[in-house]
Amino acid sequence: MPLGPFSYLWLGANALLAFIWARRIARLSLPASYSGLLVAAVSAVTAVSYGWLNEEAISAVIVTMAIFLLSYAGPFLMSRRQPKKDRQIRLDG
Repeated sequence: MPLGPFSYLWLGANALLAFIWARRIARLSLPASYSGLLVAAVSAVTAVSYGWLNEEAISAVIVTMAIFLLSYAGPFLMSRRQPKKDRQIRLDG
């Protein structure tokens, strides 16, 4: 069943979830020093091979890398968030 204009949204969501799950699986199964490097390297190879070789467009490489970087937005924002108790202690201390 064709999705029409929603197919780009569907593909983007699938790619985003794939990058998130790849990072989680790598983090759980590999040492921390290797997991980040491995996911970044495989993601770069995926972006180039899909975008350049399959789609023959640099824009597809850029979009794939943007989705990869977007997959880090959640963990980045969560790491910057502090519990309210810690904030209160820092203000009092």
